[in-house]
Amino acid sequence: MLFWILTKITDGENIPFLNFRSIFSFLTAFFISIFMMPSFIKTLKKLHLNQIIRLEGPKTHLNKYGTPTMGGTIILISILLTVLLWAQLSNYYIWCILFVLIGYGVIGFIDDYRKLSRRNTQGLSALWKYFWQSIITGMIMGWMWWMDKNPIPIPNIMNPDLSNFFTSVGIIYVLMIYFVLIGTSNAVN
Repeated sequence: MLFWILTKITDGENIPFLNFRSIFSFLTAFFISIFMMPSFIKTLKKLHLNQIIRLEGPKTHLNKYGTPTMGGTIILISILLTVLLWAQLSNYYIWCILFVLIGYGVIGFIDDYRKLSRRNTQGLSALWKYFWQSIITGMIMGWMWWMDKNPIPIPNIMNPDLSNFFTSVGIIYVLMIYFVLIGTSNAVN
């Protein structure tokens, strides 16, 4: 939205404010999180939405007892608001990223909700998480394939050990997209 306003103010000229937008989008997300988090944590504590701890795990995990869960909701809200404010919304790759963010966020929310509603540590099974992540990733790959004039581009990857040496990855590129999206999600989680 702000990107659109700034381009209208400058008569549509291509203004070099990528660094400006990057810095202010970071600051926007940071301050949304900082200002919303304390009241959100108080609300979660009032509602007794606390982390469920396994008793058979390490004793150090018992320190997490009473810690509110579903804090990722604030992270998702701050990213979503920031992207809607600062991103160039006419770029469909932005919408692809938001779809993955929201889709994976819904999976995390359902996992936390099941843990809270059952009052045990059994949320979604790993198989179901992987299944839904695969569905979301497949939908994005299909959407990108459909939106591009050509099928998903089959790029060359530069080998950092050899200067100016590019390796063609062929159709493996599709598998790379799949494993990067799902692997990053599970590594961060």
